[in-house]
This record gives sequence, structure tokens and C-alpha cells, in this order.
Amino acid sequence: MVRKVRKSEFSSFSEIEKDIPDPGAKDTFCRSKLNWNEKDQGLHSKMLSWYRNLIKIRKDNPCLLDGNRENIKVEFSEGKKWILIKRKYIITTCNFSKTRSLINVPGIYSGSKIILESVKGTRMQENSILLPPLCTAVIRTGL
Repeated sequence: MVRKVRKSEFSSFSEIEKDIPDPGAKDTFCRSKLNWNEKDQGLHSKMLSWYRNLIKIRKDNPCLLDGNRENIKVEFSEGKKWILIKRKYIITTCNFSKTRSLINVPGIYSGSKIILESVKGTRMQENSILLPPLCTAVIRTGL
């Protein structure tokens, strides 16, 4: 059952269908286990740091702990491949495009601050954010 559901979840990704791990296979389980001996090495270290930073941002910003969906605003452009999620004074932006994206964001001003970005080069302008290709950025607009 799990295999069938997993396969259907990825049905629109025909180009990677053959690469979808089988969730019931022992090999998938073994490859997915954390190897804590690698936590201080290269990309492993960067990924651990990324998640620690995300956890800190969540702890430091009470608006991210509010589960009320009324307090979340989402905008996206399917054609330009970006999404923007606003929760009070925190904005999370993701650019899934292989080119830079300029996103109109009323409320971005000179006092706003990029508190985390997956790729260096995010730029803020009055009422807009310029994201590098394949980038996620978290921005604090103020209280």
C-alpha cells in the first residue's frame, strides 16, 4: 500500500520516476539513516547548520508557533516558480527557478533583514525581493 501511494505521489515527475526510493525496501532504510560521524564534514555540516538555524528562527519568533491558518498568507507564481509565505513579520520566500526572480512584496522596507538564505545573493528593494536561482530566504520585516 505504501509503495503504491508513494509512486502515485511522484506520478507527475516522470523524468525521475525510476529514481524514487521504495519506502519498504531495507536498502532505502539503510541509506536514510543518519551517520552522525559525518556531521562535521562538508555538506553534512552545512545541512545540520541550516536546520539548526531554522529551529532557532522558529524559537525566536512567536508568530511562527501560531498554528492559526488565518495568520498565514501565501502567494505564488506557478509560471515563474516562486512561493512566498507571510506570517506577521516573517516572510519565507522560495525560488524554484533556475533564474533569478523578482517578487513584489508590499511591506519590505529598509529596516527589513534577511535572517537566513540558502544561497547568498538575496537582495531587498523597497516592496520587492530579488532571489538567486534555486534559493530560499527568510526575512524579518519588523514587529
